[in-house]
Amino acid sequence: MSPKPFAESSPLVRALTYLFAGFVGLAPLPVAFLALSNVPLLGVGALVATVSLCGGLLTLVPRLGARGTRHVVYVLFGVALLVVLPLLGIAVDAAADPCDGGRCDPNFRPLSFPGVLGLVPVHAACALAFFVSVRRPGATRPVVEAALVGAMLAGVVLHVLLGVQFVPAVPLAFFVIPLPILTPYVTVPLLLREVVVRLRARGHDALVAKAEATAREASLKEPTYREPAPLEVVPETVVARPVHVPLALRGLGVAQLVVGAHAIVSALVLSRADAAVVAFVETCGYPLSRLPVPPPADCHYLCTIAAQGSPGLVRPLRLGTRRGRTIVVNRQLAVANAFEDLLHERWPRFGRWARKTYDALAVPICGALSRRRWLENALYLAMKPAEVAFELVLLLGDPGDPESRIERMYK
Repeated sequence: MSPKPFAESSPLVRALTYLFAGFVGLAPLPVAFLALSNVPLLGVGALVATVSLCGGLLTLVPRLGARGTRHVVYVLFGVALLVVLPLLGIAVDAAADPCDGGRCDPNFRPLSFPGVLGLVPVHAACALAFFVSVRRPGATRPVVEAALVGAMLAGVVLHVLLGVQFVPAVPLAFFVIPLPILTPYVTVPLLLREVVVRLRARGHDALVAKAEATAREASLKEPTYREPAPLEVVPETVVARPVHVPLALRGLGVAQLVVGAHAIVSALVLSRADAAVVAFVETCGYPLSRLPVPPPADCHYLCTIAAQGSPGLVRPLRLGTRRGRTIVVNRQLAVANAFEDLLHERWPRFGRWARKTYDALAVPICGALSRRRWLENALYLAMKPAEVAFELVLLLGDPGDPESRIERMYK
């Protein structure tokens, strides 16, 4: 049985997700908004936890100093981006809609599940290399240096692919748990910065070693009856920090080895050498997807449900057709559909974004509404301000006759 979408999960699952996201200080406003709409106490808890976390970080400044505090914040930032958010993202991905159809304008998962688990080894190697590099910024053995740079470069490639795959989901970042969607766009600069810092540090070390060797040779050429000149080369005096090219080339080689080793392990454990590729291609509706997008099921939306209320209140005009099925059409439903039609005609990009946002927010609500007359009447009244706003937009933005557009809806 396929997993339920996140919006249809049990209150306990949603509560645990909000609590987990809030108490690590992630996305306080979206988390609080979502939690307040479902579990008010958790919404308040998310804000309190975030404020407490920020206050705790501020107390570190007097004890650690500005430089020490920056280091702690940098490490916590890495933990959030490379550990907490990927785990949260896997959970959200598992709860999203699979490509099996039968849903109302679904929000398909960007990575196939459980195929996404095939990406974990590469990401784990990248995260481990990042934390070792931050913990040990000084020079280590050449093999270790190449392994650290190579693993982080492999992680950069992985997160670039994730960023490409997540592009269609970015507009939803303001309405659902957002940070797993936005993580690759922050992780790539973070990893590249650490790689460049390490390569420049090793380049600086190489220049210092070369300068010391030159000074030592010069001191040996002094006459034997004179006291040797002291070495005046101090590492801090070597200002240039060029990238250590040999280490960069070795790192690129190690990155290829990481990808190759992952393919071999996947073939042995999962009987598929392309397990990492499957996570991207066995999806639908995303840039790297290869599966066809299934047709959505016939579902009711807010205004459609409201139009089924008491006839004396909702004032049905006629019967209409949508996706081959007969529906009741009233003025409110026709105005809402005309407004969307105008958006797609004049501002198509914004229209697509508005439709995707509406599907993410309103469709789960519609699915939860039971078909009761009093609910339909209440929904009709609640949608009245939106109806007035839609009519104003039609009056101001429609180049033709707004009433003609409204009249032809659902005919």
